[in-house]
Amino acid sequence: MTAGSDSGMTLIDVVNTYKKIMGNVPELVAIYYTSRMLKHLESLHQDGKVLHCDVKPDNWVLTSSPKGNDNAGTNAIGGADLMLVDFGRSIDLERVAHRGSNPLRAQFKGSIAADDMECASMRKGMPWGVDLDFFGLAASSFILLFGNHIDVVEDRRTGKWRLRKSFRRYWQRDLW
Repeated sequence: MTAGSDSGMTLIDVVNTYKKIMGNVPELVAIYYTSRMLKHLESLHQDGKVLHCDVKPDNWVLTSSPKGNDNAGTNAIGGADLMLVDFGRSIDLERVAHRGSNPLRAQFKGSIAADDMECASMRKGMPWGVDLDFFGLAASSFILLFGNHIDVVEDRRTGKWRLRKSFRRYWQRDLW
C-alpha cells in the first residue's frame, strides 16, 4: 500500500476489476477519474512547478479525500480520489528555468520515457515539456476507456498523431 492511500489500487487495478465483473470501465467513471487527473496535474504544474515525467496508469493510486473538507465542489465523489505517486523522474521546473522565464515553458531534449509512453515531441526528437505529463494523462484515460494501453501513430500525410483505435460511437467524442 502507498503512503496516504487507503487501497493501494492503481488505475490498472480498476480496469482489471471492471473486466472481471462487467467488462469495460463505464465512460462516466473514466470521465470522473480523468477530471481528477486533470485537477491534480494542474495543481502539480501551476502550484508546484513540477514536471512528473512518469505519468502513467500504474502511478495513479486510489485514495480517499480528507474527511471534513468543506471544498464541496472540488472534492471527489463519495471520498474516492486519485493520488499521483513515484516522483523519481520528476523535475523541479523552478530550479531549471532561466531567471525571469515561466518555469512551465521549460523545454528538455532526449527521451526519458518508455517507448510507448513517449509524447509526440519526444518521439520526433524535438524539445518537450509539460506535454510529456499530458500524454501520460491521455494514456491513463485511454486505458480506462479501452481496457488496454494507448497506441498512437503519426499520419504520414498530415504529420498529425492519432489513436490507432477509434472511439465508440456512443461515447462523448467532443469531450475526449
